[in-house]
Amino acid sequence: MHIYCTTCSKDKSTHEGRIAAIQRYQDERITSVYHKSQKDNKGFRILSGKYGLLSPTDQIPWYDQALMFNEINNMIDLAALQLEHDKICSVELFVKDPEQNPDWQNYVTTMVGACSKLDIELEVKYLE
Repeated sequence: MHIYCTTCSKDKSTHEGRIAAIQRYQDERITSVYHKSQKDNKGFRILSGKYGLLSPTDQIPWYDQALMFNEINNMIDLAALQLEHDKICSVELFVKDPEQNPDWQNYVTTMVGACSKLDIELEVKYLE
C-alpha cells in the first residue's frame, strides 16, 4: 500500500474520551492531506509524537506530547513495526521544511529512519 503521511498538530479537539484521529487533530494541513489521499485513492497516516503512525479512524484521547529528540530511536522502531504490519510499501510525507521549521526535524528523521529500516520508498514533500 502507498500512503500519504503528515504529522500531528498541537491544535486538538478537547472532546473527552477517545475520538478518531482525523477528528482529534484540528489542523487544516492534516485535513488537506487526508482529502488528497482520498481523492488519489491512497492510504493516509498521521505521525503522532506519542502513538506513532495513526490511521484516520484510530481512536485516541486528548494528549499534548511533541516528539522529542531523545525519543526518535524508539519512535523509528514503532513506526517501522506499524509500516510493516500495515504492509506499506511507499510513503509520501507532507511536512514543512525543517530547515525553516526546526520543530519538524524529529518527525522527518523518524520517517526517514523507519522507511530506511524496511527499505520502503520515502518521498518528502515540503508544504508552503
